[in-house]
Amino acid sequence: MLLFSMKKLTKQQERGQRIRELRRQGKLSRRAFAERHGLSENTLKAWEQGLQGGLSEKGAKTLVYIFRKEGIQCSVEWLMNGKGLPIDYATKTDKQVYNNFIAGQEHLQDELAYYKQRYPSATYLAIDDDGMLPFFAIGDIVAGIMIPRKDFVLAINQVCIIETEHETKLVRRVMPGSKTHCFHLFCTNLETSVETPIIYNIGIHSIAPVNWHRKLFKSQ
Repeated sequence: MLLFSMKKLTKQQERGQRIRELRRQGKLSRRAFAERHGLSENTLKAWEQGLQGGLSEKGAKTLVYIFRKEGIQCSVEWLMNGKGLPIDYATKTDKQVYNNFIAGQEHLQDELAYYKQRYPSATYLAIDDDGMLPFFAIGDIVAGIMIPRKDFVLAINQVCIIETEHETKLVRRVMPGSKTHCFHLFCTNLETSVETPIIYNIGIHSIAPVNWHRKLFKSQ
């Protein structure tokens, strides 16, 4: 569960956030990920939470190898220092999109790094489904600043980066739920291929209204 605090994260905690972001792209729980790749769940937890010194360079090399087995490309430099952009899992499903993604990284690296430096509580995500067309396409990068839990109501009817109670991270329009402390999450694309275009009454760990959006390539 993410903490809703404006306190600046340590380098170890920032590394942990990056690990979680990639693990969740593979849609695996911490336990499932650890068991699948022969890791200690306690070690992975320490890396993700920045405990006991957090992720080491040796551990980062291990994770780079593991993530590549999952089809998720990243580098030791990105895991350790946040430099560069990780390649989203979904972009590897199409070779041309994948190549365009790589070509488009360089001019965004400095801009996104500046954004995250200016707003320490920012989070970002690469769009991996067609649920938010025509506004956001697969491969687009969006970012936003996480708001405190007490202000979640201010995100109503906005498109946000959301982390659900099931540790799923996605971009959806937020609407009030019919149960206490729950929300409905809507796709904007009426013809989406997303299996569940409306998620009803789900608990949310974090909300970040999208206020930064970049396309890495032109739609074909």
